[in-house]
Amino acid sequence: MSEITVGSHSSAITDWFEFKLNGELVLVEGVPPTMTLLEWLRRTGRTGSKCGCAEGDCGACTVAVLDRDTTGMGTYRALNSCIAFMPMFAGREVVSVEGLARGDQLHRQAVLARDVLRAP
Repeated sequence: MSEITVGSHSSAITDWFEFKLNGELVLVEGVPPTMTLLEWLRRTGRTGSKCGCAEGDCGACTVAVLDRDTTGMGTYRALNSCIAFMPMFAGREVVSVEGLARGDQLHRQAVLARDVLRAP
């Protein structure tokens, strides 16, 4: 299991933390704890995820989050990024829309994400 790295923070601003986005380690600095993942994704140029309802109902902002059990087995879980705050992702692994394709080819994670989205 990977080590979670989080910087010191006040209640107003998170100094820094890291998480994996589409397989790459990302450093997040100086974001308010109330910033959503969707807002951060779009502000950093990752505009594939959309804001449809801002209430977590429509799915336009869906990302896949990798959860691991005690044995290290991973499973992807669909999460609405419009209602998920950035500090929730410290040390986590996230796949956004941009991580689902490599050029013209669907990435292996796209198939996993598709299956997550179809789950009841």
